Amino acid sequence: MKNILTAFLLIMSTQIMNAQSKNFIDQPYIETSASVDSLVAPDDIHLIITLDEIDTKNKVSTEVLENKMNKALKSLGIDTKNDLVVADFSSEFNKSFLKGQKVYKAKQYDLVVHTAFMASKVMKALEKENISHIRLGKLEYSKADELESILRVKAIRTSRATAQTLAEGIGQQAGKAIHIIDNTSNNNRQIRMYASDSWGDNESYNKKEQPLDLGIKKITFSSSVRVKYILE
Repeated sequence: MKNILTAFLLIMSTQIMNAQSKNFIDQPYIETSASVDSLVAPDDIHLIITLDEIDTKNKVSTEVLENKMNKALKSLGIDTKNDLVVADFSSEFNKSFLKGQKVYKAKQYDLVVHTAFMASKVMKALEKENISHIRLGKLEYSKADELESILRVKAIRTSRATAQTLAEGIGQQAGKAIHIIDNTSNNNRQIRMYASDSWGDNESYNKKEQPLDLGIKKITFSSSVRVKYILE
């Protein structure tokens, strides 16, 4: 008896699903898609700063370089406790036939600034302390979630407007949406890495006395939807 009841329920469930599928397919509908995008300036700019004793021929320790760096950053109003973290620490052996074996230490830091102009000021200030190994890390936008929500709404409204225009062309109206696919790009969530060249080695930059407002690339956010609307 239990097996018969189970089989009956399975048959009923299948029939309901088939009916729902048929009802969906049989309905007259119009399908449209829309995409929108936006360019925004990153407001979390990661600078990778490397302090290396090899650069000073082991005359200046990383601890001294670190103090100079902290002093220079604080003079710019940067909160080094929250915006500066140690990204890597290493030491390596440099073999020399004349001087024997020496240990050189290096530290790498991840500094977050919020404007391209501040990034430029940091480079200039650290350059004065003979700290020139600085490169761009990842660029992020702190209000990414909010922006993506706005773009999704714009995309679906554009889709709706297109559907209505097409429907009116045949004397009908676009009714309620019966199927929505969100194709918002996953690229919005990818870490954006940029060139690792040290800005401090750029001779044309070193000749400038004033900080430059660097032309850091803007981040592209995009959203795409595909929607089916009932034709009325």
